[in-house]
Amino acid sequence: MNKSVYNHYKFSWELAILFISSLAIFIKHGKGDDIVTDFITTICLSIAMWAIANIYESNFWYRRNFAIIRNIERQFLYQEDEKEIHHYFNKHSNKYSVIDSLKINLVIVIFISVILLIYHISVRLIPYCNNSMGDHKCSCLTIFLPYLTVAVLYCSLVQPTKVKREKDYVNFIEKSPGIDYNEMKFKAK
Repeated sequence: MNKSVYNHYKFSWELAILFISSLAIFIKHGKGDDIVTDFITTICLSIAMWAIANIYESNFWYRRNFAIIRNIERQFLYQEDEKEIHHYFNKHSNKYSVIDSLKINLVIVIFISVILLIYHISVRLIPYCNNSMGDHKCSCLTIFLPYLTVAVLYCSLVQPTKVKREKDYVNFIEKSPGIDYNEMKFKAK
């Protein structure tokens, strides 16, 4: 189980690094050429959506394996061990919770994506909308491609992954809840 968690966990960090690397390419090559700016923004935001979906996936596998370990430990621990060892085996985590280390990735990817969108809006979209001369260096499609990409990938990849994994976690907890805390043994006195 530890290897499974490690592989998913490592992959989410690799995606965050890939996302930040793509931003470096954007900074180096995105200046001057409007179409290049549109396409690099689209690529960066596509990687961000992919990273967010994989963060939700990694989070599910971590929490699932943690729940299995919790169920196993309840077989061997006593109720008093909640105070003497650790309280985490008392109950399963909330289906919406994201572990802190993955939440860091999630927040940074979303934060950088928002900054990238604000940059694109200020450098490409507003000038395009304010240009009354009709002198456009590219089609309307390339300017709106980053926004269309985010909408499509969020609706078809990120949100379905998040919802599915929340349902999978609830299903797992319902089918394998482990022994009830109140049914755990007390230490012999």
